Parts: sequence; structure tokens; C-alpha cells
Amino acid sequence: MIIYKNSYCTLSYLSADHTILLKWLRQPTFKILLEIYDVGIDLAMNYRVTNWIADNSIGIHFDVSMQRALAELCARRLAKTDISRFARVVPPDVFQELVSHKMIHMVSQLCHHTIAFELFTELEDAQKWAVAQDRTQAYA
Repeated sequence: MIIYKNSYCTLSYLSADHTILLKWLRQPTFKILLEIYDVGIDLAMNYRVTNWIADNSIGIHFDVSMQRALAELCARRLAKTDISRFARVVPPDVFQELVSHKMIHMVSQLCHHTIAFELFTELEDAQKWAVAQDRTQAYA
């Protein structure tokens, strides 16, 4: 179910999987990037989601200032959520991989909230990984 949409992205809540899916539609500005993550984190708290999937398969880029600001925002707010898994879908591009790992490292340096992180090139694989832990616990 799409719960937020603008010309930059859609934010969907997948209730069966307790997941927020952020799908990028085009390159955001600095301000829009932070606004979207703020809205997404608010939704994650309201819906008590445990998984976040960022679908960046179109390959948007975050410059260094965007990376720092987003890491600070996430470090400040993620501890207030139930998110335990974050998957990022990227095109097969080493630059996207490097930036993704740099971002998660920056967030982990700024806060003590531990989140499992993984990169994928296919959304379906990211969705399976994100919910694997929930399903394992449900059957335990």
C-alpha cells in the first residue's frame, strides 16, 4: 500500500512483512532527500516496521554533503524505530556499492543502534532477505 508519493519517490508499507519500501523515481535535491527520509522514519515509527528497503535501482547519487546529512539524520532518529534490517537495491555499479557501505559505516559511527545491512541488484532478493528473520522467528 503506497502511503506517501511525490515526484521523487514512493513510500509503501508492506504490512505482511512489517516493511517500508522507498522507491526512488528520480534524483532528489538535498532538501528533498532529508524530507523523504524524515517522513519515512516517521512512518516506520507509526507502523512499527522492522525492515526498510530502499530501491535505488535507477542509480541516484548522493554527493558528500547529502551523505553526511543523511547519516546524521538516520543516526539521530533510527534508535527510535524498530528497524532491524535495511536493504538497498542498486544497479550493478561499484560506485553505488562503495557509497552504500560508506553511508552505513557513517551511521554506525554516529549511533549505537545496530541494523543489519545488505546490498542487492534485484528488489525481489532484497524483499526475501529483509523478511527472512521475521519468518524464522515466527516459526521458532
